[in-house]
Amino acid sequence: MAKYSNISATFWTDGKVDDNFTPEDKYFYLYTLTNPHTSLAGCYEISLKQMERETGYNSDTVKRLIQRLDETHGVIRYSYETKEMLVLNWWKYNWSTSDKVRSAIVSIAPYIKSEKFRRYVMDRVSIRYGYPMHTTDTETVSVTEPETEPETETENRKQKQYYNSCTGESRTTAQQSVKEVLKTLGYKWSAKEIQSFIAYNTEHGWKMEIEEAVKAWEKNRHKPKRKQSRQMTQQEIDEMNDYLSVANRFREDEKGGTDDG
Repeated sequence: MAKYSNISATFWTDGKVDDNFTPEDKYFYLYTLTNPHTSLAGCYEISLKQMERETGYNSDTVKRLIQRLDETHGVIRYSYETKEMLVLNWWKYNWSTSDKVRSAIVSIAPYIKSEKFRRYVMDRVSIRYGYPMHTTDTETVSVTEPETEPETETENRKQKQYYNSCTGESRTTAQQSVKEVLKTLGYKWSAKEIQSFIAYNTEHGWKMEIEEAVKAWEKNRHKPKRKQSRQMTQQEIDEMNDYLSVANRFREDEKGGTDDG
């Protein structure tokens, strides 16, 4: 259970939240980010009854808001079977580059009951930290107070080196995740394109979900390439100068004829 949750002030100015979220959506989304059941992994166990008591909403309203945040806004997933909440963008804003944070997340992940949610979290661990999916870590780290260490230049360099330093196994894990999204969207990329996509997004800190990043990359691939300007040859310059000279003489002669008239 987290004691404190940091919410960026940009939450209120985010285009998606500002334009598409109703006041109820905003309130309930903030609740999923800040309630006392949240964990560092971004996946936690919580029942409908608990959500009803803590938000003051009845069962129908809670179910409706879960459906809206899931299907309409795509920011959470909820398993009624395991009573677990998964916050999809949690990892981008709450996971620092610290090895201790990584170890804490990996130690939590095996206890996630939903296989789909557990796989999602470990896929993000693999991409963020270059860490094999099935590996567990025995270090005991408190997840009640996530580290808020400043991002130094050393940490930034470390993050950019994750893809190059990770094992072949964890690279394969990232590639599998991308391939699954490509199959779902019907895109066909070469192995080289997939590697370039993963390397680029790893270097830039994965600013969006895999599916969103794949769509953006695909769109960019089909943009018409700008033609590079070609430098004129000396012959072309001479011909252009001759043309301009003749045109100027013609205008002067025409002007002179008009004046004489």
